[in-house]
Amino acid sequence: MKGKRVERKTRAIIREMRREGVKVEEIAEKFELHLMTVYRILRAANGQKKKRGRRPCVTAAQRRRVVRNIRINPALSAKNLAAVSEVRVSAATIRRILKQNEFRRVRVCPMESVSAKNKKEQLEFARKYVTWSFGQWEKVIFSDEKKWNLRGNDGRINLWVEEGSQKTREMASYSRKSLMTWAAITAEKALVIVRIDEKIDGPTYCDMLDTCFLPVAALENLDDFTFQHDNAPPHRARITAEFLKSKEISVLKWPAQSPDLNPIENIWGIMSKEVYKEGKSYLNCDDLWDAIQKSFAAIAPEVLKKVYESMPSHLIQVLESAGRRINY
Repeated sequence: MKGKRVERKTRAIIREMRREGVKVEEIAEKFELHLMTVYRILRAANGQKKKRGRRPCVTAAQRRRVVRNIRINPALSAKNLAAVSEVRVSAATIRRILKQNEFRRVRVCPMESVSAKNKKEQLEFARKYVTWSFGQWEKVIFSDEKKWNLRGNDGRINLWVEEGSQKTREMASYSRKSLMTWAAITAEKALVIVRIDEKIDGPTYCDMLDTCFLPVAALENLDDFTFQHDNAPPHRARITAEFLKSKEISVLKWPAQSPDLNPIENIWGIMSKEVYKEGKSYLNCDDLWDAIQKSFAAIAPEVLKKVYESMPSHLIQVLESAGRRINY
């Protein structure tokens, strides 16, 4: 309910009394007015207007911190970005701040489709091995290479991309900084992981197997096993075939374009969740390598057994999908 209107003459007298040094409380008492009414009359005389609207839930400094953090790690979710920025607001508010600063969410790195030739090879492989038991699969040592980026995994990820920014190309270039690893697993143990700091060809691949893989296999008393690797050029090189033959190692013939069949992909996925937990990124490859080693060493035997046991179901999926991509 509005109070009584103060006449123009009275307002002028109030201002004059205040200029003469009369206290606001005395003025209010003299004219039987509320203190706030007197203050409002005096503010109006000074050209001051009362601020309206609720107080912003995010300060300007907090907004700048949110934008700075998303530029450092564009793969952060809105929820994680709020936590990293130490801003106690909803994910919707964070998304609104980013959109107001001309950021948009994009999905990157789609998976390539499988060629007709390779679909046929995968179907033949599935028909041949779908009846294998766990006892047969556990004699296979699976191996694979993986690229690790300083800023997030190499699979399908969501990124916040700044519109019209001159730093977009620089950000993409920095995101491509990475290191390569090669690893081998058994049904009981995450056997060995190796950091690769040079381009791999046939000779360097054989040297890695000879110095890093075979000694560990011997230490674990693994003498009756079948070795799996994919169809990368170093793996198909003549020198590699001759090396494996000289070591009397049997090789599982692997269909092309079929990483989703390899149980080590599940291990890579588990490790990626830990290495990039809560949107974590790395300033250099050494820090990233430390995190990779820790996550590999933490893989439990029951996890390895489970992924080996999933091989028959994966092969059934290949048969049901006519050789198309499957979920691993």
